[in-house]
Amino acid sequence: MKLKPAFYLFILCLGVFAHAQDRKFSTTLGYPIAVGDNFLKSYTGIIDVGAQVRFLKAGPVHIGISGNANFFNRNNTLSTFSYKEQVILVQPRVFGELNSKVLLGFRPFLGAGYSFMTSKFKANSNQTPDSSDNTGGVNINIGSAYDITNRFFVFVSFDYINVSRDNPNIDNSFFNIANILKFGAGIRF
Repeated sequence: MKLKPAFYLFILCLGVFAHAQDRKFSTTLGYPIAVGDNFLKSYTGIIDVGAQVRFLKAGPVHIGISGNANFFNRNNTLSTFSYKEQVILVQPRVFGELNSKVLLGFRPFLGAGYSFMTSKFKANSNQTPDSSDNTGGVNINIGSAYDITNRFFVFVSFDYINVSRDNPNIDNSFFNIANILKFGAGIRF
């Protein structure tokens, strides 16, 4: 009976490795930096993790879906009051990637999707309650990857996020737009 799960796991691994030869899947690890005059500028980027799946090839253009998670935080102290804030962005999107031998290993890409943003506030005081907020917005992503080997690559990308705010008192570009520059590396399998 214990051999059945092992057998199914073995078959699953064979299937994954068979698909890996097409190199339709990739994962990335990067460093996000908030740029421009917007609310994310006061946060420190921690990490960006991503995954991409290419499912359609139209000549030199590969079309697929991707997802990224970005983590930012901020620690602040105002006289005797200190607090921590964390922002998590989850970014599913559809993307197109140009992959041609003429480009000598460069693969420019363009993507569009929606960013889900969660903000968490935690004070180091019992008198101030912890709070969280969820919002989101349309996300446009542009960038390029450069192939170091057949499997390993480096990338740079730029995200423009138009954040939807429910608060009518917050109606300016500082709070409604976020720009993120990302540098990192990835592997295809």
